Amino acid sequence: MSEAIATDTDGRGAEIAAIEESDPAWVALLAGIESDLDDPAPTVSTWTKPGTSLPTALADRAHGLHRRQQERMQQMRDELDDIRHQLEALRRVPAGREDAPAYLDVDG
Repeated sequence: MSEAIATDTDGRGAEIAAIEESDPAWVALLAGIESDLDDPAPTVSTWTKPGTSLPTALADRAHGLHRRQQERMQQMRDELDDIRHQLEALRRVPAGREDAPAYLDVDG
């Protein structure tokens, strides 16, 4: 039994099961995207849109994945900003002499 049916909370388990049987390409594509989003270090891969339109029964799932992708992109932008700030701080560290102690103002 598929996870979609096992966790059916909106009464659409039978409809989703029918989609899984009739349009496995969309189900596989969405499952792959979900897997990539769940993986902290996903591999870069390309994908091809299946030859049919997205089944209506999978629209909520696709919208949820889009929302998660947007959240992940914001998280990555935030992490990139943090890295930029750290690099700026490192660039401010003066080249010191090896024979004298060096102090760094981390607040200023």
